Amino acid sequence: MRSNSGTSINMKLTPNETPNNPSRFQRLYIYFAACKDGFKVGCRKIVGVDGYWLKYSMYGAQLLAAIGLDGNNNIFPIAYAIVEKECKDIWQWFLNYFAIDIEIDEQYLWTFMSDKQKGLLEAFKEVLLDVSHRFCARHLHNKFKVDRFPAHALKKTFWKAARETTVEAFNMHMLEICELDKKAYE
Repeated sequence: MRSNSGTSINMKLTPNETPNNPSRFQRLYIYFAACKDGFKVGCRKIVGVDGYWLKYSMYGAQLLAAIGLDGNNNIFPIAYAIVEKECKDIWQWFLNYFAIDIEIDEQYLWTFMSDKQKGLLEAFKEVLLDVSHRFCARHLHNKFKVDRFPAHALKKTFWKAARETTVEAFNMHMLEICELDKKAYE
């Protein structure tokens, strides 16, 4: 790109079923050079990844996004993609480009946070095997609500465990969760 050199743009096209017609858009990955530079100099090696439905898309597309945390704990956009759906192959496609762009050499120094997106855990195991992977506490709590676990007591204990800073205190609250509801604990 002329105005933002160093930007990564990767587009995947599929052949058109109609002969002599141009290829069709399938997915697009974008990582602006300004985001690359800003992330490298001002952000921690903590990355959140998530997928979002694009509501008014004619073909049911989704937005995949990677965000970082800057020195003030503010969200910093890193990269995004418009894809046809969420699955292991598409998350691998996204993570492969992303890993190249942010130049992950020593994976063990990086932490990625997500919810339990379709295919994402499997994609991490193949593309970024040695990064630390954590789940978003808010998404886990929402999963408790969807699965109809006892609301107030479990919520209170869950957030106590999530906020703990020592392993011993965390384990104590996790045992409380186990006593409240063994299925929620698992």
